[in-house]
Amino acid sequence: MIAAILAATARHRRTVLTVGVVAATMDAAVASLMPSGGPRFVSVLAVAGALLILGLASWLQPRPARFVAQPDVPAFNSPVRAGPVCLAIFVLLLAAESAADQLRSLRLGGSLGFLPSAVLTLVLAVLVVVAAWRGLGVQLRPEGVRVREVWGTLTVPWEALPVGQVHRPADQPRTLHLACARPELVRRRGRVAKETLPTDNIDAQFLADAIRYYVLHPEHRTAIGTEAEYRRLRDALVDR
Repeated sequence: MIAAILAATARHRRTVLTVGVVAATMDAAVASLMPSGGPRFVSVLAVAGALLILGLASWLQPRPARFVAQPDVPAFNSPVRAGPVCLAIFVLLLAAESAADQLRSLRLGGSLGFLPSAVLTLVLAVLVVVAAWRGLGVQLRPEGVRVREVWGTLTVPWEALPVGQVHRPADQPRTLHLACARPELVRRRGRVAKETLPTDNIDAQFLADAIRYYVLHPEHRTAIGTEAEYRRLRDALVDR
């Protein structure tokens, strides 16, 4: 049951986030007109607890050894997971409650004492919603490896990677470092980690194998993103 909910949340993440933003906005407006505490507070705690349980369940799932083919980009994307979406809705809930406290205080003639926490949680909510909306992670593209982060993107062209030096990790690290033979070819936009690939949502060994394959086989790079090339890549990695 939980696995099905997580899969649906990841698959329809933008719809879930849109509904979450609308619901949080309405909740803040309504809650500001109501007294604090009471049955509503118990309901909020129950929803927050459910979100935390779903988020924890998502992070505990094995990281998938697969890509999602996107011919329109074109790219092979690391799969989107439900954890960031659950976190975004949870922080939206906190932001709604904080905003409601400040609005309630002003309505009752109080001060702006809740304003710092309201602003902080709102900024945090915007960041996590943007991250979940974008579906941050790693992409393999015909031109190279791209990392999408909250603050920017990192693109490592295939030509920057030395042949034979993309090593398969022995375990499942949370990041995968790329040793670049030609760092001058690496392109950065915004603030991103230096040649480090996050593997929170993809099997690190599978990712390393796929990158190594395209480093060694440049003739197949132009087909990256297509379903046919993805099937061929899976077959090639299985046969190794």
